[in-house]
Amino acid sequence: MLKKGLKNIVIKTARLLFDMVVVLFIIFFAYVFFATYTGRIPNIFGYHFFRVVSSSMEPDIIDGDCIISKTTPVDEIKVGDIITFYSEDPAIYNFLNTHRVVGIIENQYGEKEFVTKGDSNPGEDVYTAKSNKIIGVYQGDIFIGVIISKGFEILSNRVIYFIFIMLPIIMCFISSIVDIIHIVMDYEEDEEYE
Repeated sequence: MLKKGLKNIVIKTARLLFDMVVVLFIIFFAYVFFATYTGRIPNIFGYHFFRVVSSSMEPDIIDGDCIISKTTPVDEIKVGDIITFYSEDPAIYNFLNTHRVVGIIENQYGEKEFVTKGDSNPGEDVYTAKSNKIIGVYQGDIFIGVIISKGFEILSNRVIYFIFIMLPIIMCFISSIVDIIHIVMDYEEDEEYE
């Protein structure tokens, strides 16, 4: 009898932990998709996720790659680092840009500015990257990033996004919550009978 009760507790605890992990996983992906979909930058513990939409950094970073940048103090950024920043260039003003640092200068206010260049561009960027506009330093690309990138393009359609992302997430979330409630209720019933 004691063995059977212990086995039930272990099974229910394992199911509860699994459901909690599923819920956290769903919340994580819902956050990343929702942030990307609404034009915000997903930020998880200082790591930012981006989709590359130009070939200016080829061959290191390819158009369509999904990359990760890490929030880094400005004083730690050095020549050779690849940074993601909000551009001051009027052609792409306030859009994100990911280029390599080729020089560091100090402006008249004593603030650092970064001279950048796309690896495949013939010359340096005309406008510097301002310290307060830097998002982070490039850490690498995401495995199968091009496939993820194509997925984001398809998901830019609101109907497709709701049907294939939000609806399944909502259904899984509700199902996991119901499972957790059932496990807790079963556990409380077992406690009453002991």
